[in-house]
Amino acid sequence: MANDNTSVLDPLAATTFPEERTLALAHMAPALRRALKLYFALDARLARQVAQAREPMLGQIRLAWWRDQLKLPAVERAQGDQILDAVEVMWGSDTNALLALVDGWEELLGEAPLSAAAISQFAAGRAQSLAALIRQTGKEALVEHVTRAGERWALVDFAWKTSEPVEHETALGLARQIEGTVTLPRSLRGIQVLDRLACHSLKTETPLLVGRSAAFVALRVGLIGR
Repeated sequence: MANDNTSVLDPLAATTFPEERTLALAHMAPALRRALKLYFALDARLARQVAQAREPMLGQIRLAWWRDQLKLPAVERAQGDQILDAVEVMWGSDTNALLALVDGWEELLGEAPLSAAAISQFAAGRAQSLAALIRQTGKEALVEHVTRAGERWALVDFAWKTSEPVEHETALGLARQIEGTVTLPRSLRGIQVLDRLACHSLKTETPLLVGRSAAFVALRVGLIGR
């Protein structure tokens, strides 16, 4: 895992994220913040490429490029892409852990409305790469908790972004099947913020971080962890 070094210019300094992700970054330990930012940036790029693909084949080609590049040593990767150039600095050398994220987004290239299995696999892919961020710190005992939080957040996030009513309900239904809230140490509180916002969204049936009550949840979790 690449360490957070303030003497190194942030390659993604100008990148903006939805407010809930910005809050998550703010509440992560410095040693993990840069890696999580890279994860969010790649996640957002893959989301755009899938959304803009007019045909599944075109989307698969774009995702295959990312898959191929992430498998290469840093010195052999294509140059000039802001996110790809930042991978080694912000994530480290274990880029295979990001392949699950690419595989997850590929699940959304199927015919709409997507099946529950496809949506579940999509969320699992996002969660696996998120949990890999933790695994690289040696805190193996927390991987299951982060995976559960990542799947719930991924499902709720997707539910409020899809334009397909069936997919919306399917994703929320899958998220409700994930039992129990997740409690994480202060160093991982950003992920806990995402999980608690997802739980609040399921309870209120509103998007992530919409309304005063959601903002209060994020503030409370960020400050005291519950």
